[in-house]
Amino acid sequence: MKNLILIRHAHAESENLLQNDFERKLIPQGILEAEKLGAFIKTKKDKPDYIIASSAYRTLETAKIASENFNFPAEKIFFKIELYNSSFQKLIEQIRSLDSSIINLALVGHNPGISQLSTALVASGSYQLAPSAAVSLRFEIRQWSELTAGTGTENWYYYP
Repeated sequence: MKNLILIRHAHAESENLLQNDFERKLIPQGILEAEKLGAFIKTKKDKPDYIIASSAYRTLETAKIASENFNFPAEKIFFKIELYNSSFQKLIEQIRSLDSSIINLALVGHNPGISQLSTALVASGSYQLAPSAAVSLRFEIRQWSELTAGTGTENWYYYP
C-alpha cells in the first residue's frame, strides 16, 4: 500500500511584470498557512517519509516550513524543476519513477496541475486545492510505477 499527500503551495506574492514567477515568495499569511498545515500533518498516522517539491521559491518555502512542523528534516526534501507548473500527466510520470521503498510520499506543487492530479487519481469526486490545501490518498499498489488514474481513496482532506 502507498500513501500520497498532494499539497498546493501556500499564499505567495502576487504575480507582477517586474518579478520572475519562479522567485515569488510566501507572504506572511502563507507562512502561517504552511505552519498550520505542518501541524495538521503531525497529527496524522502516515506522515511522509519522502517529500518532493517544485523548486520554485514558494513551493520550496511551503515544503520546508510545513515539514519543520512535523519534524521532517528539510535537507531530505528533494526539489525538482520538473514539478514547476507541470501538467498532471507529468506529475504522474514523476511519481511513477520513484523507488518502491517509499511508502508515504508528499508532493508540493502548483495549480492547476496539483488539483487536476488529485481529481484524476480518485475514483470519484473532484478537487480544487486552495493555497496550502492538501489531500492524502491511499493506493493498493506495491510500487509507484503501478499508479493509475481512478485508483486512489481519500484518507483525509485539509483546507486551511
